[in-house]
Amino acid sequence: APAALQADARSAKQRDEARRASAAAAKKREEARQQDHDLGQLAASVEILREAVFAHRFRDTDPLVRQVSTAAYAQWVVSDPESFSDNRKLRHIGWALSDRDDAVRETAASGLATLLSHEHIARKLEDFWDKFSDRVGQLLEDRSEGCAAAAVRCYAAALPWEMLDVTHVAAVERCLVVRDEASVKRACGEFLLAQLPEMEPIDARIAAVKAAAKRRAAEEAAARVLAEAATGSSSSSS
Repeated sequence: APAALQADARSAKQRDEARRASAAAAKKREEARQQDHDLGQLAASVEILREAVFAHRFRDTDPLVRQVSTAAYAQWVVSDPESFSDNRKLRHIGWALSDRDDAVRETAASGLATLLSHEHIARKLEDFWDKFSDRVGQLLEDRSEGCAAAAVRCYAAALPWEMLDVTHVAAVERCLVVRDEASVKRACGEFLLAQLPEMEPIDARIAAVKAAAKRRAAEEAAARVLAEAATGSSSSSS
């Protein structure tokens, strides 16, 4: 009898432990379900906020609002690249690279440089980079000193992740030669110094870029002469 009582007690204890374990597991599942629901609600709210604020303010008539929106969204991407780094959401930064306001363009390029400086983010931007890297290259010739310097910093940030080719390097070399602004030359110099182990002697490359610039200037001058001659001939005929 004592043995039977002990067996019954053990059995009751095991059943009680099983019920408690089952209840604990059910509670954890419910907590996980509720957490997933809450996260889904939060993500939906954040997306509504992103659409309401950034997607519309990127087109605001006030350039200061566009500038602030661009800078803020870059920080959002840094804080949560999984949620904010897809091409559809990043396109606003890409479009801002062509904004009519100098400060907005510079802010977009600076924000992009910040994103590219983080490898885990840069790897997510490869499609974006394929689409907008040419626009970054055009900023090297921008009328704004700040835009040109920021564009070089974009290239410098992308350099470690092998997102550049020889045309990007050549564009920075040309920028170093043809632009006079100190901040642009400094950015170009820092970029090219990082390239030194892979480059042929820098003097030879600079000489080649200068020669190419002279050829381009000569071609443009010849084209102007021909255009003026054609205009003069047309005037004489009439």
